[in-house]
Amino acid sequence: MLIQDINNLALAEANEAYMEAVDFDKNYISLPMPNKIRRMPYGNSRKYFTKNGNEPYLFNGLTEVCKILTPLNYDSYALDVWKKEQGAAGDVVMYEAALLGTYMHVFCGQIAKAYMAGKTLMVSNSEAATFEQYLLGRGVRPFKISEFWRRVLKGAQSFNNFLVRHDIKILAIEYPVFSLDKMIATPLDIICEATIDGVRRVCNFNIKFRETAAAYESDALQICGEMYLYNAYIEAFKIDAPKIERTFILVPKSHPTARVECFIKEFTNIYTEQDFDDDILFLKQKPKFKGIFAPDLTAQTTKVENLQLGATVEVTAGQTIADFILSFKD
Repeated sequence: MLIQDINNLALAEANEAYMEAVDFDKNYISLPMPNKIRRMPYGNSRKYFTKNGNEPYLFNGLTEVCKILTPLNYDSYALDVWKKEQGAAGDVVMYEAALLGTYMHVFCGQIAKAYMAGKTLMVSNSEAATFEQYLLGRGVRPFKISEFWRRVLKGAQSFNNFLVRHDIKILAIEYPVFSLDKMIATPLDIICEATIDGVRRVCNFNIKFRETAAAYESDALQICGEMYLYNAYIEAFKIDAPKIERTFILVPKSHPTARVECFIKEFTNIYTEQDFDDDILFLKQKPKFKGIFAPDLTAQTTKVENLQLGATVEVTAGQTIADFILSFKD
């Protein structure tokens, strides 16, 4: 197995271990949720699933679809260029950065939840110990831990400053949506009312934690795709919720000399909804992507036993993916 494959597997396990692995947290979603959507590890990534009566559905994540779409829309992908420049060392740096990003993503979610409840998140020594254990347990070089923790604390300050500065009214954190037509699902990090450049609108913010406070041209695929999927979802299911009008990436600044603020970049309509529809249709017509848009639900589950599923489902060895999905109680 290649080291990159090992890193991908370790990262998938880390994501599921640290994030809410099965159910999305309704306590921090004020918008209606007519469908129960869950996620599970699937190969080197994750998939999302739901059911409608006795009909199971398995969706690919938007992030994975965007990885396929990126080389179709852009001549050079910034991350690929960087990896070529760095050589083998780049794999280690990228793996550690991804783990740090996962942790910070969840940490920002906790800050947003506290803010939503009118409270302040207090960071204790136990959180620092959890952070150290999380990274060391997944092979991060020990000398990087203190540097990463300082970046987490600075990033947390920057994110909190963003919430206050833009008079954020959070409508939902990690709000999950899906498209039965596109067979894609994704959670949206933060849906909120925000005042940006003096104008108050309903916005989507996708949190990124990067070495530099910057946006990539290819970010438009995911950031715009989230808005289109959400708006189509609430319309299809007649959900009493506002449509997203503007969509952004948000990068909390985290380096010692950086200002305590977030870099935000708007992508609204830069990648058009028609382009999104055309790209998905193009992929659906390619036989090699059949597993994404027409997954085999008769296949047997292979990693279900590794999930902490709680008391709502009984896992049976060798059951089909369809049976696994249908075994969940609403």
